[in-house]
Formats: sequence, structure tokens, C-alpha cells
Amino acid sequence: EGNFKNGEILDLDPALLAHLETNVISHDDSIDLYANDGPSKDLLYDILVPAKKAQAVIVLLPGTWDRLEYVLSSNKELCRLAFQNQIAVIVPSVNQRLTMEKNVLDFLNAVFEHAITKYQLPKNKFILGGFSMGGLFSTRYTEFAYEDPSKVTVVPVAAYSVDGPTDLENMYRMEERAYNRKPGPGEPQYAMNEFKSYMGGAPDEYRKNYELYSTFSKARADGGNAQFLKNVPYRVYNDVDVTWWLKNRDADLYDMNALDQSAMINFLQHAGNKDAEFINAFGKGYRIEGNRHPHSWSIVDAKDCINWVLKWIK
Repeated sequence: EGNFKNGEILDLDPALLAHLETNVISHDDSIDLYANDGPSKDLLYDILVPAKKAQAVIVLLPGTWDRLEYVLSSNKELCRLAFQNQIAVIVPSVNQRLTMEKNVLDFLNAVFEHAITKYQLPKNKFILGGFSMGGLFSTRYTEFAYEDPSKVTVVPVAAYSVDGPTDLENMYRMEERAYNRKPGPGEPQYAMNEFKSYMGGAPDEYRKNYELYSTFSKARADGGNAQFLKNVPYRVYNDVDVTWWLKNRDADLYDMNALDQSAMINFLQHAGNKDAEFINAFGKGYRIEGNRHPHSWSIVDAKDCINWVLKWIK
């Protein structure tokens, strides 16, 4: 049972489906910003439009390979509560790249520009959230916005990351360790290929590129790009279940995003950001298929998140 869109189940309340619209931004996804969508070359976004004038906007950025339908279904309760509170929800079709290079930034800017114009959205009430790679993007876009507002369409009032990577130099070493333990196709090889394509190679040789694309650089006293979040309400969610990772993925704390995420929040708090939070949603991680996985959208408590959003858009 369920509503199918593009061959994937879309589990939203029926009343909400009538308010869900798809907008194509381009028919030329020649660089595969959006993969796992069959032969389609469309770049697009889904938007859940409130029944009355939108008071604010939440942007949900997908993880690697995740389809828009999967993102919406994984945030079913968040979408319901957003709709109740006249908050629009936008999901852009970007699920590739580990770097917010120009193509990613340009596409997100184009999505926001299109949505603001078509739906009369409040440009100054955007909140960005993202899962995994999407968490890296929600954070990095917000940093760009506060470093140089001329580079972006919107300056988010707040942002959150659902277990997204932060320090890409550390991530490279993490993926390298994983690949050496178990060579072959898979996430570690994908990540190292991405880093080679968009950074040039390993961090020892291309450190400046890693610092440019990271949301936080632990080795730098100024925190790298994290310094631009000093005055921005910012949350990181993680389900820090090291026992699960040891048992199911042969991974330890050095292989988890939590180390760098907690260091980043610590840096922001020391820099005077009283609204920087690390939320340990221990034991809350479950995929919509029902299986336990700490790296999941479900670690965000929808009601608490919407209350947090409402606090910052007032």
C-alpha cells in the first residue's frame, strides 16, 4: 500500500500529497548531481506548499544516492507538523558530490530563486537541514551565506546537520582506513574517487582544498569555515552508538562523524555561540524500512525540531 512516485513509495499523509508539487529546473543533469533516478536527466525539486501563505521554509537535503521520495517519507512527521504551522518544505534533487563545488551551489541557488518567486516564500525565513552528505551541504551553504551573502540566494536563519561529515581531511583518512580493511567497490572507494576528482588527491598534498570544502577544520585555530557560524543557531544530530558500529560495520569512534561534529560544536560554543548544540539521539536511529541504523533521518525528533524552527523564525 502507498503512493508511488517515480517507482518509489512516497509515504506522506494523503491530505499533504495534494499540496506536493514538483518543479523541473533543468533537463541537463550532465554531471550527475542527481543519481539513482534511472535515465532521467532532470534537475528538480519537490515542495510541500502550505494551505495558507508560507511563514517560513525548511529545506531538506538528501544523503548520497537518496531519492526525493525517500527524503520526504523519512520526514513524514516533520512534513505534517511543518504543514500545520504554514512552513513550506523543499527537497532539491542533489544526492552526489562530497564537496559544495560551484555546480552544487549554483543549483541550490536556482532552486531557492525559483521557489521564492513562484510561491512567494519569505526569503529571510529559510532553515536548512540535511542528512549525511546533505548535512555537509546544509552547513556549508549557510557558511557561504554568512561569509559572503552575494554568493547565495538566501541567508539561512538557522541550520542543522543529521550526522553529516564536517572535517573532510579526517573523512578522507577514515575512508582510506575503511578501504584498506576491505578493498573493492563501495562507499570508501566512492568517497576517495570524489576527493580525487574535486580536491586533486590526498589531504597532505591538497590541504587548502580540503579546508575550503570542509564545514570545520579541527587543525586550524580559527575552526576553518566554522568561524562563519559563530552567530548562527546550529544543531548537529547523531546517534552515538559505538557498539552498533563495532558490531555491524567493524568501525570505531575514529570512523564515525561524531568525533569531528562534537569538536565543531565545542569550537562554536567556545567562540560564543550559545545556540550551537550537539544532540545525541542515542538509540533513535531507524530506517523507514524498519531496520536499526544510527545513521538515519529518524534521529531528528520532528516535534522538537519544528519547535526549534518556530523559535528562530519568529
